[in-house]
Amino acid sequence: MYFILRITIIIVLALILFLVLFKKQIYKKRAVSLLIIIAFLSLGGLLCTFPFENLFIDFSSPEDVVKYNSEFPVKDYIYNDSSCLAIGGNDGYESFEIIPKKGEKYKLPFFLEKEKIADCLFEYGLLEIYKLKNTNDYYLCGGLAFVEEDVNIEVCDGSNLTVRSSEKNDLGYKTVWIYGAVNYSNDFFVIVNGEKVSLDSSQS
Repeated sequence: MYFILRITIIIVLALILFLVLFKKQIYKKRAVSLLIIIAFLSLGGLLCTFPFENLFIDFSSPEDVVKYNSEFPVKDYIYNDSSCLAIGGNDGYESFEIIPKKGEKYKLPFFLEKEKIADCLFEYGLLEIYKLKNTNDYYLCGGLAFVEEDVNIEVCDGSNLTVRSSEKNDLGYKTVWIYGAVNYSNDFFVIVNGEKVSLDSSQS
């Protein structure tokens, strides 16, 4: 519904623009026509990125947000105080989205509200910390590759993690994705198979 609405609006605006340009013969004035086309493209880009529905629509659950906003299959939800992390993907591709919460209702996500505050690339892969701006909601997200059968991952604050793994590939590696709502501070760290991985925002 999210993209269908935007495509419909853009098509209608394009038709209106076409009629105005030719009915008023504005197309003969190249500079004016160019400015109008640039303004139209800018508006189209804004419509595709800004969730204007948040001005007048509330959603009762993260599931309703995903149903309206995206087609990707969500496998799990991690709830936090002011948001929810929706985890999904298929065919070996992982995706996640932070869904903001206002009161008891949920809103459509906006990419400028999500902030990566720390990351670490190490032997096994990449770990990242994301924050929903203007809240204290932090999420640990990571994609790691292992040849070992046994994998042990712990976070320093004892938070529960959602762990998803794939079958081993032809090279003998299996991919493990980890997600969790965490209590973040600059001395935050994760222990991966005995190796301490620091995620300090001041060093990112």
